Amino acid sequence: MQSFTDATVIQITADPRARQRLSGQDIPAVASALTWLGERLYYLAATNTPPFDNQDTLIDTLLHFWTSALYMDTSTP
Repeated sequence: MQSFTDATVIQITADPRARQRLSGQDIPAVASALTWLGERLYYLAATNTPPFDNQDTLIDTLLHFWTSALYMDTSTP
């Protein structure tokens, strides 16, 4: 998992929008949380655990959390 987290840190730090959004945040911690979230959801999918037994639901959920964490503007209600 650490190699996936390390690769995620590299990708986040290479993205100016993500770096700006995460200003003041511990980027390795965010990367680790996102990586482990994916791992757990992939596990649930592999064990056919609803709702993640549906591939579209799995992808949509992961996409939502990653894009929210890296790009969503939380400064406006």
